[in-house]
Amino acid sequence: MSHRVFPAASLVAATMVISSCATGTWTGDPAAPSVAVVGDSLVMLSEQTSAFGTETLITDDLVAAGTQAWVTGWTGVTVDESYPGLWNLPEREGMNPDVLVIALGSNDMHVPAGETAPPTTVEAVRPLIAAWLAEVPNACVRLIGPSDAITGWGLDVTAPPFNAMLAEEAVLHADAEYVAWNPDPAWIDNGAQPHLTQPGRDAYRALIVAEVLECLAS
Repeated sequence: MSHRVFPAASLVAATMVISSCATGTWTGDPAAPSVAVVGDSLVMLSEQTSAFGTETLITDDLVAAGTQAWVTGWTGVTVDESYPGLWNLPEREGMNPDVLVIALGSNDMHVPAGETAPPTTVEAVRPLIAAWLAEVPNACVRLIGPSDAITGWGLDVTAPPFNAMLAEEAVLHADAEYVAWNPDPAWIDNGAQPHLTQPGRDAYRALIVAEVLECLAS
């Protein structure tokens, strides 16, 4: 696991040092269909069993399913930090995936304590998603949005319009779909929203793998 700084995307600012991440490398048969997964700590904690773990659980499942996989998830990351920051990690550059999963939005739409609105707006994120999708015109894309069951972060109010935007942008791509993430309430770690208990992490990982397999079967 490696840690990188991307000043062009403001991935790590002076006031925010990201110390926990799952930074992928391409794993699997080079001749197999390629799958890239980009996300935040929900992906990271479904790829690893802890913030500083060394497991590659999503990657392992995807490779076992017959793909070549690249999975990256970073704590606190937003869409504007992921595109182009994580998307242009050296390990990913030069290979346009057959399947792309973008699992982001919780940090974009998080309403911080004492605030009345998230740090960005849906319309500010929209052109970033559109540009990202435009880079992969031939890929099968899945956009997994934030759960509106996370009341502690205000996502019950802010996630629905964000997810509606994802669905609208997906329609404009030749082969993209918005995917709703609707966790069982028992899977939500109420002491660390929007993070999940282990069964929730397993379910999130299973959702990602299932969407990739659906892409490959289409």
